[in-house]
Amino acid sequence: MSGLSSLLEPRSIALVGATETSSWAQALISNLTGLGYEGAIHLVHPRHSEQFGRPCHPTLNDIPGEVDCAYVMTGTGAAQQVIEDCGRKGVRSVVMLTAGFKEVGKKGLELEQDMVVRCQELGITLLGPNCLGFINYTDRIAAYGLMLASPVRAGVIALISQSGVMLLHFHRLAVARGIGLAASVSIGNEATVKASDLVEEFVQREDVRVVGALLEGIRDP
Repeated sequence: MSGLSSLLEPRSIALVGATETSSWAQALISNLTGLGYEGAIHLVHPRHSEQFGRPCHPTLNDIPGEVDCAYVMTGTGAAQQVIEDCGRKGVRSVVMLTAGFKEVGKKGLELEQDMVVRCQELGITLLGPNCLGFINYTDRIAAYGLMLASPVRAGVIALISQSGVMLLHFHRLAVARGIGLAASVSIGNEATVKASDLVEEFVQREDVRVVGALLEGIRDP
């Protein structure tokens, strides 16, 4: 389970495919800085040298120093290459917002299966694809692709959702009701990280007392 702990507690994050015109990137920058993330934030885009007033690197390999987690928001066709770049850079955790995989049919399923095999070969923990990310309230890490207007105090409730949008509603409810959260995770297609993996992770954590899940089904009971 160390792979999941590392995924949810990155010391540095690379936003791959980030541009100032992307609402996803806008939300991520706002969430990470607004909720008080203390780690390094790197931007990656092959056609920009600067975005959001920050340096932008052509590839992951051009980032100086280590990268713990890559948040990927590229097109479907570029996703496999990003996984290869993660392998070369030594990035062990990937959050994939990118869609166009098994949720769109047979061809997408084949692409996803190939990506899963490669992640396993490279030792990469993959959240998603087709997911919005996660919020670690305990460590103030909001790698989540929709804007979180208000902060929530840390608490003991961990939430898992097939629907990434629902995490925003859970966040707003927690703010309105004064409820503290430990973490919330959007799982998307569950290519490698399954709901059952996260349940197992959370029930073992000392900072979690309640686990809630909104799921279409349990793939690995």
